[in-house]
Amino acid sequence: MLRLFTGIRLPARLPERLARMRDYNLPGAAWEMRENLHLTLRFIGDVDEGMADDLDAVLGRVQSPGFTLTLKGTGAFGGENPRVLWAGVAESAGLRELQKKLDAACLPLCGPDSHARFMPHITLARLEGTSPQMVADYLERTSRFEEQPFGVRSFTLFTTRDGGKRKWYEPLRDYHFAQNPEML
Repeated sequence: MLRLFTGIRLPARLPERLARMRDYNLPGAAWEMRENLHLTLRFIGDVDEGMADDLDAVLGRVQSPGFTLTLKGTGAFGGENPRVLWAGVAESAGLRELQKKLDAACLPLCGPDSHARFMPHITLARLEGTSPQMVADYLERTSRFEEQPFGVRSFTLFTTRDGGKRKWYEPLRDYHFAQNPEML
């Protein structure tokens, strides 16, 4: 069985920049490894090799023009009991359109995405026992975070590998878009 999801890889400069957000002392934060930083487009779940081959064929037919993304702001999931810190993604019509196309392509094989509400973000850390006030202080210090826009010309099929306490995400295949003259 493979645990699969689609996502966007980040340009080489961004994981280093995002890793600097660890410089704030935040007890209970398990920071993501640099090589794990990505933007999830659609969670697929556990599939066998045959279904993975079918998904590969379906994903290979998804077309999108290139677009740009900007990482902007920070936030947390979990409300009163924060569990995840994230870096935000500025609104992007191209990203929304790609995500809808991936949902439509995967629906016949995988059914609806159990994480149906798409909230684009980069997971920075998982939290355990971190006080809401500490998280609020962290978010206040990092709220002005913003990176230079970067071009997106492909998406990736990833699998999750379990390494005991930590998981890592292994890219299986990149799906490239037709060249967009604006992106060159």
